Amino acid sequence: MRRHVFAVFALLLAAAPLPAAPGTRMVLVARDLEDHPLSGFRFAYEGVESKSTNRAGSTELDLPPEVRPGQQIKIHLVPSSKRMEEWFLVNPQINIPGGSISAELVLMRRRTLRQIAAAVRDAPRGAPARPGKLTVEEPKRTLVDAAAHYGLTPDQLETAIRSFAETQDPKDRGIAAEGPAAINFILAENEGTLRLERHGSGFRTRFVAKPTDPISLLGNVAEAAADLMSSRDLHLVRRCGNPDCVLFFYDATRNHRRQWCAMRTCGNLMKVRAFRRRHRPLAAATA
Repeated sequence: MRRHVFAVFALLLAAAPLPAAPGTRMVLVARDLEDHPLSGFRFAYEGVESKSTNRAGSTELDLPPEVRPGQQIKIHLVPSSKRMEEWFLVNPQINIPGGSISAELVLMRRRTLRQIAAAVRDAPRGAPARPGKLTVEEPKRTLVDAAAHYGLTPDQLETAIRSFAETQDPKDRGIAAEGPAAINFILAENEGTLRLERHGSGFRTRFVAKPTDPISLLGNVAEAAADLMSSRDLHLVRRCGNPDCVLFFYDATRNHRRQWCAMRTCGNLMKVRAFRRRHRPLAAATA
């Protein structure tokens, strides 16, 4: 009789669903450009939302089990009210911290970036280096100086403009167009000729640049950027998953799950790091 009871008990254990593997709980701290904590904000990743930030700007976000410390993810600000819609994330791309370290999220008011754009637009222009020529460094320097007035570092400015370009607010489309304006400025300086070349069984035309100014050396880069923005899916432009890498890539893979700028460099490096992390506890236990 006892044997039958144990057998039934074993069957019940086998049929019971196993608990899901625990994920990572990440602490988020939201602050503005002046390092003031922001309360009442919620954030999300892969459809999972955090609770509202407390008076210290802190909250917690549950991450999927497959996400590990050191991995880069993109956090979204949840527009839960009209007040929240006036803000946007300066650094949506963050590296998951390890241990008890919190991830710092910097938020910025949309009107602040509008004010920076207006300051650059209305700034007096200095004398150009050559008659009729405007160096690319002049508007860039004006933009950096205007951003610094509001406490924005050059690195934060770059990520802020990229994040702001994803805005759905129609009145902000002009600011998001500053990137195309810079590309058009370089293309206008791109002197050269159009060539007719054989291509397979037919012909094609190709523009061949003849650089006459330092700025025109960026012509090929501007052409590639124009082609990317006009004929490709910008959602497939991603940053390399190596947190130490600053490169971006276009994910043309079939399943769109590419992670690295190049497998032979960053891909191999990150796989080696992951292998060492997995085997480090085992090596310590056998030592």
